[in-house]
Amino acid sequence: MRLARTPTQRSATAVYVSLLVQFAMLTAIVIFEAVRGRRLAEELSALGGDHRSPDAQALVGAASVFAVLLLMLLAATFAAAAYYAIWLTRAAGAGGGRSLPASRVLAGWLVPGVNLVAPPLIVDRVWRSAAPQPGGRRRWLVLLYAWWLSCLGALALVLAPGGASTAEAELTGLGPVELVAVAVAAVLCAATVREITALRTARRTAPTRHRTCAGRITGLAARPMAAGEAGRPRRQSPSHALISSHPPLEVSKRSS
Repeated sequence: MRLARTPTQRSATAVYVSLLVQFAMLTAIVIFEAVRGRRLAEELSALGGDHRSPDAQALVGAASVFAVLLLMLLAATFAAAAYYAIWLTRAAGAGGGRSLPASRVLAGWLVPGVNLVAPPLIVDRVWRSAAPQPGGRRRWLVLLYAWWLSCLGALALVLAPGGASTAEAELTGLGPVELVAVAVAAVLCAATVREITALRTARRTAPTRHRTCAGRITGLAARPMAAGEAGRPRRQSPSHALISSHPPLEVSKRSS
């Protein structure tokens, strides 16, 4: 029988979906930049601040599409961050682990300077509290710090003035280089979430499976005879039937 999904597993799925939506929105913006972005930026700069001119009205459609894509990207980014914080707090307290206050998670991610060091330490603490198997520490540290360095690198590329993909600034400056960097960071982030979620799930299901097997063995041992077997005489071997057909021999004591 399949076990119900835990809150940690549901939160992990929300993180995966939000990361996928974030990447899709970023891809759409990069495509828009390549097809229309530079020309739209040049046309907007040529208006000289006159937004009531016929030329400005002709750019409303393209500018609206860009604004919608940008808002959707920001919403997906905030959703991914929120779902990740929820998953992290649930994973810390799952399986009898020591809970992690949401205020500490937010402080580790939002306080300037602290958020450059604290996030991987918090995630590593949650991993260690999940009682991993011996021998996986080195592989986990490689995955953890590869994810965090890729996040810092993607953030630096996205926030760099003009972007790294083009020599001239466009609407956002986002291009294929930034898209690849964000994709690598998202994949590694999903891998760390999957690693911890799998450990928490295994820790939760192992005692349940042990109790289930023990219960089955106990039930088989204590199972009563069926109603048909209770009134049915047991089959005896021929030798046992021959012995039981004769009365027992009486041994008389000789009188002295």
